[in-house]
Formats: sequence, C-alpha cells, structure tokens
Amino acid sequence: MATIGLPWKDIQTMCPPDIYLSGENSQSNIMVSGPSESLKSFAKKLQMNGVFVRLLETCEFAPHSPYMDAACELLRDYLKEIVPIKTLRSSKWLATNALEEDWGSPEVQYFSDVYITNVVKNQVHFYKAVLHIPHNSVVLEISPRATLGMFVKETVPSAKYLHCIPKKDKVNPAILSKQNLQSLFNP
Repeated sequence: MATIGLPWKDIQTMCPPDIYLSGENSQSNIMVSGPSESLKSFAKKLQMNGVFVRLLETCEFAPHSPYMDAACELLRDYLKEIVPIKTLRSSKWLATNALEEDWGSPEVQYFSDVYITNVVKNQVHFYKAVLHIPHNSVVLEISPRATLGMFVKETVPSAKYLHCIPKKDKVNPAILSKQNLQSLFNP
C-alpha cells in the first residue's frame, strides 16, 4: 500500500493495471494497493517525477482492494463467532468503508461481521466522510499507524484527533474492546 500526494484523477491513467485506488485521504492525497513489487516500481516512477509517495508496510497484503476478497471470506467466517449479533451503529460513527449514498444500507448501518469485512476490503472514502465531522468533535483512528490525523486537522481544525495505538506494535486491548468501542459510539 502507498500514500500518494496527488488526486486520483491525476494518476489513474498512469496506474499499472494490478494497482487499485484503495482510499482517498484528502483532495490531494490518495492510497493505492497492489502487489508489493509493482507498488515499489510505481512509487519509484512517481518519485522520479517529484510526486510525494510513502510506501506503507502491510505485510505483503493489499488492503482495500480486490486482492483481499479470498482472505475476507475466511475473516467473515471467523468474525461470525466473535460478532454473532449485529448492532445498530450510532449516527455519530461515520462509515469510511462506503460512499455516503450507501450509508443507509444494512451492511453499513450495523456493526457486524459484514461491516468489519467491508472495512478490510472496500475502498476507504475518508475524505468524503471527514466532511461530515462536526466542529469540536473527537475523532478516533484505530489502525496500526497514525496516518489520518493530518487530514482530520486539515479538514476540521477544531476536531480532537486521537490515535488509539500510540506505539508501534503496542496495542492497548482495553481501548479496542467491543464494549469500549460500543460505549464510545452508541448513545
């Protein structure tokens, strides 16, 4: 996976066929996913043309792309045991794994095995979702790396941004428990 300092419309024609748009962080920053060697080659080409590119370590996986489909089938079977009952999400929880016009669908409205699986395989529509963050909100990023804070601060300067995994490989299980997550997002 790589983050690129250009809008998708500017690089989509340059993108190799095995690399996919995996997310839109801001109007001028996107993420792409694909095979590691292809990503490295594409990144080098862009960097030689003066484009900002940062490769992200994803353990040879290509999140938020069709390459995740087979793994997500297995993940969903496993998650059915962990999240056996779907729970209606609070309206305060903005979905970045779906376009706004799909926010009313059951796959997006409910925290479930389907929702979590879609978070892993779908494109991330972060920029479009962040436009809906009210001023003076608290924004939690639950990911291995703090990659979205600068985009939150750029788009909603009054928001308080928190990264829930403050040190590399040091996950605080209390923060990530289902009960704590539900208490943050449910009224």
